[in-house]
Amino acid sequence: HRLLDVLRNPPPMPAIVNTTGTLDPPLGSNRLKILEVMQALVGLKSSEVEETMISLKVMSTVLDLFFQYEWHNFLHNLVKSLVEMVVKGENEAFK
Repeated sequence: HRLLDVLRNPPPMPAIVNTTGTLDPPLGSNRLKILEVMQALVGLKSSEVEETMISLKVMSTVLDLFFQYEWHNFLHNLVKSLVEMVVKGENEAFK
């Protein structure tokens, strides 16, 4: 639950200006690592983990980040992998 709070409300970080614009706040390595943990949890194919992720609306948060950081390739690859695992999984409620 606390990891999800960090995804939704990141700690203060200075804005980053790049060729695509200003990222304020930037995604940051901590949130990227949290998404890697989420990916690993989905990979367990545990119904308990999946039910918890459903109740916490994890995939909704992940997709929000996907669209918020439209030029972040590492994030997009993680989200793509997560979505594929969910779609190919057996838990219909998770889809």
